[in-house]
Amino acid sequence: MKFKKMLIAMLAVATLGVGAIGLTSCGGNAGNNGGNSSDNSSSEPPITHTHVWNESILKEATCTEKGEKLFACDCGESYTEEIDLLDHDIETYERQEATCVAIGWEAYETCKRDGCDYTTYQEIEINPKNHKYENDVCVGCGKELVYSKGLKYTLSSDGTSYIVSGIGTCTDTDIIIPDIYGSKPVKEIGRYAFDSCTSLTSVTIPDSVTSIGDWAFEFCRSLTEIVIPDNVTYIGLGVFEGCSSLTEIVIPDSVTSIGDYVFAHCSSLTEIVIPDSVTSIGDDAFSWCDCLTEIVIPDSVTSIGDYVFTHCSSLTEIVIPDSVTSIGDWAFSDCSSLTEIVIPDNVTSIGDCAFSVCRSLTEIVIPDSMTSIGDRAFSGCSSLTEIVIPDSVTSIGDRAFEYCTNLTSVTIGDSVTNIGDYAFQACYSLTSVTFNGTIKEWNAIEKGELWNDGVPATEVVCTDGTVSINS
Repeated sequence: MKFKKMLIAMLAVATLGVGAIGLTSCGGNAGNNGGNSSDNSSSEPPITHTHVWNESILKEATCTEKGEKLFACDCGESYTEEIDLLDHDIETYERQEATCVAIGWEAYETCKRDGCDYTTYQEIEINPKNHKYENDVCVGCGKELVYSKGLKYTLSSDGTSYIVSGIGTCTDTDIIIPDIYGSKPVKEIGRYAFDSCTSLTSVTIPDSVTSIGDWAFEFCRSLTEIVIPDNVTYIGLGVFEGCSSLTEIVIPDSVTSIGDYVFAHCSSLTEIVIPDSVTSIGDDAFSWCDCLTEIVIPDSVTSIGDYVFTHCSSLTEIVIPDSVTSIGDWAFSDCSSLTEIVIPDNVTSIGDCAFSVCRSLTEIVIPDSMTSIGDRAFSGCSSLTEIVIPDSVTSIGDRAFEYCTNLTSVTIGDSVTNIGDYAFQACYSLTSVTFNGTIKEWNAIEKGELWNDGVPATEVVCTDGTVSINS
């Protein structure tokens, strides 16, 4: 009997031991053994364990939808985590011109992943005039190329080629210039060749042409389309001046300079591409291009001439590359929509009236390379609130900042020796003037007539104290 009681006691202890092992290996605590027990009155402390998480994907992530990942333990505990969106798998496509029978597209990119509709695709409508000729027959629509008859030609001085020198008796509104005339190549469009042909709507120039003479298409007010061939190396002065219906033009890589007045008064021009081959932009090249909103000047350009973008009233943004060393007189005058501009570090001078009457200009950065600010350079920039003139500048021109009516703060570098007449006239909000030199250096500056006329500030803060603004 005693032996039987001992056996029962040993079996009870063994049973409790097995239960404990089960709880510590899988159960969340001693009271629920994985959540299956309903006895909540036990005073036994919880028995915990380290979860071993098994990871699985519930939903794969895509470019447009996040995924979901499950982490589960054998004990029954689990949780989920989001999987971040995938980056687009980008495929790029080059620009394709529309033809007479097929649409084109701008350069764009798209995602190759299934189910993702990301794209920057922009269609170009069919252009009935954009024929692709082979052996004088359009490969698209089959139209036969018929050259304009009656044009005037002049034999070149060396007798090897012809120049289109005038409209002659031709009455076509869509001019097609042949590549061969009188068994010799046509290599040039002469000066004033189509000047003031107001009914001319398009011109097809053959690949044989290498030069377009001065004022060749001046005041062709109905001209909407022209393609300059890749072989053209020279575009003369004022070639497209006053072509007020021209909306877009591409300058080929073969051109190295844009001459004076080339696109002046092209009031419908919204877009132009300047190639990296261009090193200089002449005076008035884009003046009065009222619809031009943005232009990128390539790194190859070293100088911007006088009046280049004057009165481009829709121009909101322009990037001046580090290669530019000078900005001419009136270069951006009356660009009334321009809000910000950064002058590169290599520019040493800003011409007279360079940014005058840029009424929306709120910020401009003058680099440490600058040595002089021209007369009226920023006059009438009524949205400009702050200006810092670097220590490299030695002179501030006459009326340089006059009528900057919202200008509140000016810092003047310690190298300035001359402030021109009326330099800050009518800066009615200017209350803070700081000079980066000493009081003695400030007093030594030659100050022009009424340089601070209308300025409310009464003192200048120098490095060693304050001094009367009129001292």
